[in-house]
Order: sequence, then structure tokens, then C-alpha cells
Amino acid sequence: MVQPYQDPSNSVESRVDDLIANYQKAMDSQADLFVRGQKAESLRDGDPVVLGRLFTGLIVAYQSLDPAVVSDDDTGERLSLLGSLHKKAATL
Repeated sequence: MVQPYQDPSNSVESRVDDLIANYQKAMDSQADLFVRGQKAESLRDGDPVVLGRLFTGLIVAYQSLDPAVVSDDDTGERLSLLGSLHKKAATL
């Protein structure tokens, strides 16, 4: 039997590689946010990589309570913290 053509750019391995690259980019961005915040004396001292990972963990935990994430209902309800976090981060 002839196997159907599979685009190698859409393989599971390719998607996993993309996911890993995207995660690393996000972690680098979080660490950079702490570096800039520390230079501006807006954020506490500490290893920016560790603080970035802790921050990411807090956001994941927070999102796990967001009705828009955990509910099957389309209520349009959202937890509001993220908007203010994005605004603050944009000023650093």
C-alpha cells in the first residue's frame, strides 16, 4: 500500500521542536523582563532566569483558575490580572 505524502514540516518532531523553541523564547523574554526591571530598580534582585521561571509558574497557576481557560461555557468572563501585568511590563 502506498503511504500518503506527509509534509515533513508538519511532523510531530517538527511541532515538538517548534514548541520547545517557543518555550525557550518565552523563558528568555521573562528573564529579560527581570533584567530590565532590576536595572530600573522596579524588581527585586536575584537570578533573572530563576525569577522568570517562578513568574511563569505563577501565571500558569493563575490561568488555571481563569473561567475562560477552565470552563467549557463561553461566558466571556476573564480574570483581570493579566492586563495590568502586560501594562506594567510594557513600561520596563
